[in-house]
Amino acid sequence: MKRFKILMLVVLCFTSNVFAQEKEEISKEDRLSYYEQHTKEVI
Repeated sequence: MKRFKILMLVVLCFTSNVFAQEKEEISKEDRLSYYEQHTKEVI
């Protein structure tokens, strides 16, 4: 179950990466802090 959650996080991060590249609204730092927040919750 943990692996599945981590996999979902990676997919989420990747899709938000692509979305942000298209829109150019979210900076890399915002994505990183968002990703770190959620990985801390999982771990």
